[in-house]
Amino acid sequence: MVKATHDQRSYLSDKECFPQLSALAAAADDCVAKGRAEHLTHDCRAWFDSLLLSDDLSRIVVQSLQSVANGDLVHHDWLSKTAEEWVVLETRDYSLRLVARKPRPAPLLQSLNFNCLVGNMSGQEFSIARYYFPPDSKIDEFKVGLQASENGRIILARGQSVELLASQDIPKIDIRIPTLTLTLYSKVYAPLIWCFDTASLKSVMALASHDSPVRRQAGASMLQHIHQSETLPVEASLANLSKLVLDSSHFVRWAAIQGLCAIDLEYARPYLLRAANDPHSSIASAAQRAIKTYLN
Repeated sequence: MVKATHDQRSYLSDKECFPQLSALAAAADDCVAKGRAEHLTHDCRAWFDSLLLSDDLSRIVVQSLQSVANGDLVHHDWLSKTAEEWVVLETRDYSLRLVARKPRPAPLLQSLNFNCLVGNMSGQEFSIARYYFPPDSKIDEFKVGLQASENGRIILARGQSVELLASQDIPKIDIRIPTLTLTLYSKVYAPLIWCFDTASLKSVMALASHDSPVRRQAGASMLQHIHQSETLPVEASLANLSKLVLDSSHFVRWAAIQGLCAIDLEYARPYLLRAANDPHSSIASAAQRAIKTYLN
């Protein structure tokens, strides 16, 4: 996916020409305003399906291709720079895109970056095999060797859609010819993307999602390793790690505390003492062991 640097809402300037698109945008904006961005795909499903069955998208394609033929812009806002995607709407909170999907071998199954709605705009139907996360797994605590479970297969004909959830679904899209889909997703990102072997369905690795806690964890660890191997001023690193100690993800908090302890144990003392009462049990117990070892 592409990280947009600005909003793309130019099609909304003509609400009479694109009434279903305008209705979806209004519903999505209302959902965000109510603090329900995480549930946007559920709340906006009816408007998404109405747009999928309307002529709005065909008119958008025709209008935009005419602008290309006229040479209006070198690179259009609606054209993704890194993927085969047509950006219909792009805001800070959600994105609506036409996606040209091609048959490609997938060596790994991947969980989702975010909740999304996927609708079929092509005449050719395609299927999505759905898998669930391993039982009792936590999406923000990756473990190798856990097995995903099968959850059936969905067939999407033209005009049909499905909602996929980042906390639950691991989809495998099976297409045999290039297929055009409509995708709506809210920018509430999963903490991790899990990868599974397609044959055994066992978890093999994890990837950082957009602005993932994993990246902040890696940053905290990097600061620790830099100061262990180099003689550098520590003030800036201590300040950054002190902020990461307050992170919402428990493994980021612990990485930050470890970094503080490695750089300056005396500076880290109050943070380590507070961590002994961390709401996450693994952090609290680890901090208590560290206090007994290093502070007593």
